Amino acid sequence: RFRSRRLVGGRQRALVVAPRLARLASQAPDVDGVTHLDRDAAVGSFVDVRIAGVRGFDLAGEVL
Repeated sequence: RFRSRRLVGGRQRALVVAPRLARLASQAPDVDGVTHLDRDAAVGSFVDVRIAGVRGFDLAGEVL
């Protein structure tokens, strides 16, 4: 969780894996959390997000 807090305010590239859900390169499936997006983006696409906050093991991201 402490590592996640360091990401807040930063810009990251994420892969959209489901509607309003994405994974950063550092978020492994079945092990790490996900990034909740503030709006829809095409599943399978890469988007730039600003990390807005931490929710447990997950992140909240704003699509840029």
